[in-house]
Amino acid sequence: MSSTVETRVIRFYDIEEGQGFTNVKYWKEPNRESERLEVRIDTLNLKMRSTREEDVPLYFNRLFGKKSIMQTYDARTTWTTDETIERVKTWAQRWNSNDPLSGCAIFKKEVDETPSSFVGHVMFGGGSYPGVTEFGGLVSEEYQRRGFGKEAWTAFIHCYSQVAAHLGAKVLESPLEAIAASCFVENIGSKKNLERLMHPVMNLDHPEGRKGVFYLPLEEIKKKIKGEESLV
Repeated sequence: MSSTVETRVIRFYDIEEGQGFTNVKYWKEPNRESERLEVRIDTLNLKMRSTREEDVPLYFNRLFGKKSIMQTYDARTTWTTDETIERVKTWAQRWNSNDPLSGCAIFKKEVDETPSSFVGHVMFGGGSYPGVTEFGGLVSEEYQRRGFGKEAWTAFIHCYSQVAAHLGAKVLESPLEAIAASCFVENIGSKKNLERLMHPVMNLDHPEGRKGVFYLPLEEIKKKIKGEESLV
C-alpha cells in the first residue's frame, strides 16, 4: 500500500450565476491493511466529513436519541444506543470499503469538532430501484431554522451526488443516476428544502403518517451545477 495520500478536490459552481459555493475533497486514507475513502465537503458555513465509529455519542445524544428530533423522522421513535451504534458502524464500514454512498457528519466550519459544533447528518443509502439512491438528513435541535439544513442538503444533493457517481457509486448493481427522498408532510423545514432541491412526485400514506416523495436525476443537476477537479 502506498504511503502517499493523493487528495483531489472538485470545486462546484452555479453555471448560470458563475458563482462557486461548495468544495468537495476526497482521498484514500491508509486504514490498517487497506485504504478508507475519506470525504470532506466545505460550504460557506459548514464542513461535512465521512462518518466514523467514534461519532456514536454525537449521533445518539444530539440526534437519534432525542424524541424532539425523531418524532418527524423514520418510524417516529428514538433509537436505542445499540441501534445507533449499528447504524453508525454501517456508515463507517461503507467508507472503509470505499463505497461512496454513505453518511457524513456536519459541523460548523472553522471551529473544533465538539458536541456544540455538531450540526447534524446527511447520507445517501441503497434504494429500491436500480441506480437510484435515497437521501436522508437530520439537523440537531439548536441549529434548526437557521438555514444550515438548506446549506448542507444543497451541497450534498447537488454536489456530492456528482462526486459519488464519479467514484463509481452503484445501487442494485446499476450506476448512480438519480436521487430519491421522502419526508412526513408536517415536517415543514424538510419539505421546503426538498421541494426547492428536487421534484415533488407524490404523497403516500405511510403507517406513521402521510409522506411526500421527491426525485431528481443527476443529468438535470449537471445542467445547473458544474464541478472542476484538481489535485490539492
